[in-house]
Amino acid sequence: DWKYSNAPIVKGAFNWDLLPRVSVGASGWTTLAGRGGNMVDRDWLDTSNPGTWTDESKHPNTRLNFANEFDLNIKGWLLNQPDYQLGLMAGYQENRYSFTAKGGSYIYSSEGGFRDETGSFPDGERAIGYKQHFKMPYIG
Repeated sequence: DWKYSNAPIVKGAFNWDLLPRVSVGASGWTTLAGRGGNMVDRDWLDTSNPGTWTDESKHPNTRLNFANEFDLNIKGWLLNQPDYQLGLMAGYQENRYSFTAKGGSYIYSSEGGFRDETGSFPDGERAIGYKQHFKMPYIG
């Protein structure tokens, strides 16, 4: 679990009616600065016991490096009345997240063992880096 809170962001959106029945839009947000957080990483490596984690590491010194998202879309209006609209939309959206976890502690399961290895990572040393990038075309 990657948890962070109170990361300041800036958001924006732009919508433009190209024609009476066609609109285009763009929106997005991005973090203004990195932010501290907490990460607990668990792995379930024992296929004979899928509901029980085998390895866990905890990293209270975790940083959200960046997070952002943008969306581009076009809408075709089947009904375009002052009080209501009904239309079709096609678009593309991307979002990105990056975290770095430093230091922390671990409990691992050795070959043939179960949660039998414990230890810690040196403070300030990068233990885990994680990046996530989704690219999503959509219709609606």
